[in-house]
Amino acid sequence: MDVSDESLELVFGALDTENKGFITVDQFVSTFREFYDGPAQHGRKVSTSRSAIENLVHVLDPENDGIIHFEDFKKAFQSPIEFSGHPDDPNITHVDSNMFSPSSATNRSTCFSDGLENKTDDSGVHTHEPSIYDCDNDSALSVDGVQSSRLQRDDIRRSWPKHRGPAFMNADLPESPASASRSDILMDDMETNLELMRDQIQRMEERVEGIHSTHQSEKESRIDRLREENARITAQVTVLEERLKEAEARAQRSVEAERNHLQGIIDLKRNTEALADAQDQLRALQQEKESVEKKHQRDIEILRKDRDHAVQVLEELNGSSERRRSRLGSTCTSMSGGSEALARYQESQEIVRRLIQENKELRKQLEDARDEMFAMSLEEGRTLANISEKAWSKEIDNCTKEEVVEMWTREKHANEQLRNYIDSLITRIIERHPSLLEVAAAPAR
Repeated sequence: MDVSDESLELVFGALDTENKGFITVDQFVSTFREFYDGPAQHGRKVSTSRSAIENLVHVLDPENDGIIHFEDFKKAFQSPIEFSGHPDDPNITHVDSNMFSPSSATNRSTCFSDGLENKTDDSGVHTHEPSIYDCDNDSALSVDGVQSSRLQRDDIRRSWPKHRGPAFMNADLPESPASASRSDILMDDMETNLELMRDQIQRMEERVEGIHSTHQSEKESRIDRLREENARITAQVTVLEERLKEAEARAQRSVEAERNHLQGIIDLKRNTEALADAQDQLRALQQEKESVEKKHQRDIEILRKDRDHAVQVLEELNGSSERRRSRLGSTCTSMSGGSEALARYQESQEIVRRLIQENKELRKQLEDARDEMFAMSLEEGRTLANISEKAWSKEIDNCTKEEVVEMWTREKHANEQLRNYIDSLITRIIERHPSLLEVAAAPAR
């Protein structure tokens, strides 16, 4: 295999200007016509007829989809391709794969291998201008990696395609007078290209160092910005935390105030209910007191009637004793009977006086009890009249449940004592003077 894969890949990369991995048929045909629009290596013109180009395109694009891939390109140029044309055409030749071989002195692909801009001066001596990179086979001048291939393709695109003059095409022939000095010129050009390449590499190193320093400064500035941003965000977080704590404290105070308000409402409702119960108990006690007063009034009326009846009985006894005294006269029997009657009369008077005295004492005690009850009722009424609803609520608010129960118990005990006192008073009157009831029952017979 005369043509290496690297040379074909270099040529294919020069044609693939957009780095798509393929080239179009139109692009290849136009480049082919421009490149071969001149004499061939043996002075014969390569056929660029329509049929020949179609045969070449058919080999390069077997699928006929208008796209030429590198595999088809390599397969086509690593084997000889014969252009079919008119059999009598003396210019019909074969496209040999050696056209793309770097070993041929007159190979047109030297523009891909050396990267030089070829020119022809008036004397027919081939000259060239050095490009940025001299891409020959010397390992000291080659650039490794993807960057070298990219730079080579850029140089090839700048030099593709170029028309050479007849003097340059004939300079490689043995009978050319300029072939003797060509090697010296190429060596001088190579040294010049080497110096230029070293200068270019030095400039590139300086540029890389500048880029590196720029990236470093940008990185440091970015780090500084990030630190400043971090400090700012930290300060904001601190401020937000303080605000959150203040909000939590306010919310806690609000919740506590609301709890106290609700507790106050609950206590007020309980106190209101307790006040209502106390008022009901007070009304019950007042009704009970009124019933006791009515009962005492009835007892007093009964005692008054008994007293009046006793006075009437006493008057009747006095009248009967006077009548008996006038009827007896001066008889002994009458005297004895009168003495017995007098003794009975005196005894009756003594009993009456004692009853009157006890009646006075009972009346006095009754009057004292009535005055005391009246004073107590008046004081309670005055207290109830002066104390408003708010005062009762305030008083009960200041007291606990046990204190309210204790107050109600004391009031109930006082009422029970008053009731027992009145009952004992009436019971003593009935027990000590049962005759009053008997005397009261006599008129009823």
